[in-house]
Amino acid sequence: MEVEDVAARPPSDRRLFFGKCLTFAVASLALVGCTGPVSTEFSRAQQRRYIETDFAATLQRLYRVAPEVQVVAQKARGILVFPTVVRSDPVLGERWGQGALRVANTFMAYYQLTDTGNAEAGPEAVILMCMSFDALSQFEGNALWRLPVSTPTLDAAGHVVGGAAQAPLLALVLDGRGILERPVLAGMSLAPLDI
Repeated sequence: MEVEDVAARPPSDRRLFFGKCLTFAVASLALVGCTGPVSTEFSRAQQRRYIETDFAATLQRLYRVAPEVQVVAQKARGILVFPTVVRSDPVLGERWGQGALRVANTFMAYYQLTDTGNAEAGPEAVILMCMSFDALSQFEGNALWRLPVSTPTLDAAGHVVGGAAQAPLLALVLDGRGILERPVLAGMSLAPLDI
């Protein structure tokens, strides 16, 4: 195969050739630049939007299953929702999910939940409601789990009949069938997400 000598081309062809090379080089540099901080910030914003959208959908599902929980949620100082907690490591028996803390209709922080105490469970949504300012202020890593946790008791129609105001932290777990009466929270831990 013969290699064409660019210098042998007429001057107009050489300008066109070098113009194309320059355009290609600039476009390549622009693409390399897109994989840096700008695209990382975009993917972080996109991840926040996904979590926030799933947060809202999970609360709506909760309110359909148990309408009176919405009244309790309106009294909460902050709500943390992990829309989907799934099995991440079948060997170690771990599950994980990502969620957000919302205070006064503003998303304040994002967290990852790791669960080692309930490895056999299927996909679930975990909802934690801080019912006091003290519970909200202690929300830093595992400090939340030191608070007394209450789970509401619901009747067949989804009405809250007990357990909603007996602790600073209210925990609900939703699976495909509805709200679990006795969720296992002992193996759960939280870590902030940098997004």
